[in-house]
Amino acid sequence: MNEFLSLLKAAERKDSAKKAERYVLAAVMAILVGLVVIMMIDISRLQGTARVVNYAGIMRGGTQRLVKLEMNGFTNQVLEDRIDKIVLGLRDGSKEMNLIPLDDEAYQRNLDDTITIWNSIRAKIADFRLDRIDNREELLFLSEDHFTAADKTVSLAEEYSQRLAGRIEKLEYGIDACLIIIAVMFLRQLMHIIFVIRRNKDFRERDTVCGVYKRDYFYEHADNVLEENDKSLYTVLCIYVEHFKVMNERYSAQKCNTMLRELVDILYKHVPDCAVHGRLAADTFAFLVKKQTDDSWLNKLQEAVEQDFCYPVSVKYGVYDEIAGNLSMSKMCDRIMMSVESIQNHYGSNLVHYDEKVIEQARKRHFILENMEAALAGRQFKPYFQPKHSLHTDRTEGAEVLVRWIHPQQGFMNPGEFIPLFEENGFVTQMDFYIWEEACKALRSWKEEGLPAIPLSVNMSRKNFDVPGIVEKIEALVDTYELEHGLFHIEVTESAVSEDPGSVAKIVRELHDAGFVIELDDFGSGYSSIATLNELTLDVLKLDMSLVRKDDPTAENSALKFAVMMGKMLGLKLVAEGVETEEQVERLRGMGCDYIQGFYYCRPLPQAEFEAYLQKE
Repeated sequence: MNEFLSLLKAAERKDSAKKAERYVLAAVMAILVGLVVIMMIDISRLQGTARVVNYAGIMRGGTQRLVKLEMNGFTNQVLEDRIDKIVLGLRDGSKEMNLIPLDDEAYQRNLDDTITIWNSIRAKIADFRLDRIDNREELLFLSEDHFTAADKTVSLAEEYSQRLAGRIEKLEYGIDACLIIIAVMFLRQLMHIIFVIRRNKDFRERDTVCGVYKRDYFYEHADNVLEENDKSLYTVLCIYVEHFKVMNERYSAQKCNTMLRELVDILYKHVPDCAVHGRLAADTFAFLVKKQTDDSWLNKLQEAVEQDFCYPVSVKYGVYDEIAGNLSMSKMCDRIMMSVESIQNHYGSNLVHYDEKVIEQARKRHFILENMEAALAGRQFKPYFQPKHSLHTDRTEGAEVLVRWIHPQQGFMNPGEFIPLFEENGFVTQMDFYIWEEACKALRSWKEEGLPAIPLSVNMSRKNFDVPGIVEKIEALVDTYELEHGLFHIEVTESAVSEDPGSVAKIVRELHDAGFVIELDDFGSGYSSIATLNELTLDVLKLDMSLVRKDDPTAENSALKFAVMMGKMLGLKLVAEGVETEEQVERLRGMGCDYIQGFYYCRPLPQAEFEAYLQKE
């Protein structure tokens, strides 16, 4: 029912005459109500007038009888009081007798004359009763005058009643005319509804806001078109209105619906050879288009939207160029929207063509997210140890504990694929804590086996700084394994600090005060390195591998040399990451770097191999 009403509203928006008819109908209805109210009032007054005529006649006849009785020596005070009560009721109205004063000037004038004569008759009767003065002749003349005046009062009341009846009759004509107009207009509306239904037989399939096919019906009609024709002759276009939900929240739904209707109108005008179009979601539309010779139509479409669509929103376009096989329209649209996700929130990047690599990335992402909790429960995450080699003693004096995911079927999982996802959805906090505990277990086992205790560095992701009581939790973990806090180094990335320097610096200071060694990782990779050094309480500065690899050995001054010098000035130990050649080692040694971490000495190793590496050393 709601869909049908929305369809009628949409048709009315396109036909201004229908909208005007609705206002005319409302006006006629208002007039009809007014006429009915006036007629009901007049009918009530007409009924009151009939009672006035009746009581005026009673007053006329009653006065005559009273005078005759008095002239014959009979006193009737009850009759006199009754007549007087009727006289006052005719003049002022009476609820008891249900009398109303008539708003007729001639009637009121004649009634006043009648009342004056009545008062004179009452006075004469009183004199006649008290003094027994023989004034019968005067009383008789007054009685005749009163009869004549009262008779005229009755006639005037009857004339007033006839005028009311005539007005009521005219009101009836007006009411009949209004009813005829309303009936005609309702008949026109009924004909309009029948016309709209015939013209929009598939209205149940249509979106009530924009008039295009709903998602499932679009898929159905588009699939039918592709089944009946050569698929290679078509292209699929998806349109995504960025941040539409925010717009809907900020502005009214009515305004946003108007915005979408205008967008669809612009798209429909400028999308060439459109076979089917529909609305996939509140902010997403799709078009099945006959393939064009080149992409110029897409450029023209974007230009048209930019020029004619005057709203502060970004519109993204996704295109599926090569339709092949038995892929359904719904899957093609899903794949297009996966591609569109890659340009969301990218200013100036509005068009993307579907690439099969997008699906592969999406599948990997889904696999990682689907298996991450099982991997943690199944201990598929393994700690790998990369030695830190001292340039002063030429021995391993520490290691960084890295996480590696060894899946039972997929094997080695690339950390560059799963770690960013975990940082995004927050699962990194659980994985980090797991690796921290593995590091503590390793330190504890070495201590029990009498092996030399070397400090281990663990990564602390940005999300961990939002965990309530994180300092106390780290302390409790290390204390559980009865380890010195100085053996547990915590690496903080420069990017994590830049997001919220104040709160991160506070937690880092608390960890440092608790005896943990704080290392700043990836120094030199960001844009706020110097500011970061001032913010944090640090012990170790880890130079990003980009500084090492981009360093020019022939240059007298370089960023690497400046970074080492700055670390020395601040009294920090220096670790260079990503070192792969002897030349790099010697140059760093000459600069005064303290530790080397990189493939030149050793790649990251599983725990058993790392322990063997230490034994061999």
